[in-house]
Amino acid sequence: MYYGDFRWHGKIYRGIHEPIITKGLFQAAQAIMKRYNVVRTTKMDFAFRGLFTCGLCGTAFTAERKKGRYVYYHCSFSKTRCKNNYFREEVLDERLGAIIKAIQIDADVLNVLTDGLKESHSQEKVYHEQAITSLHQTYQRIQDKLDRAYNDK
Repeated sequence: MYYGDFRWHGKIYRGIHEPIITKGLFQAAQAIMKRYNVVRTTKMDFAFRGLFTCGLCGTAFTAERKKGRYVYYHCSFSKTRCKNNYFREEVLDERLGAIIKAIQIDADVLNVLTDGLKESHSQEKVYHEQAITSLHQTYQRIQDKLDRAYNDK
């Protein structure tokens, strides 16, 4: 619609309104926007990718594979060249495992959490059913209007 045309059901139509910009300017802007809409894909998936940040400078940790089999994590150095060391994936795995093993949930707390999740799920289910009922009613109202319009025609 910016340059006067619009797409409706897969077809392009000429609008009757005054264009805001020229078609050439619109296509140039679209080309520039497509350049910045690049999806980055990684060739390798690392276990802890995106989970850690540097404690010294606050930037994200990145992972590298060395000698085809060893995975090292280190600061990405995007702000400054900090003095943080490289860590092997096995070391991070052991440290994270120790932290997770130290977490214990009391039986009473677990019961409260379970009950809360069940209640939340039941409320979500009720809301979902109400939304579906409302959408069906709206659909039926519109369908009735279309039928009356067809009969009146």
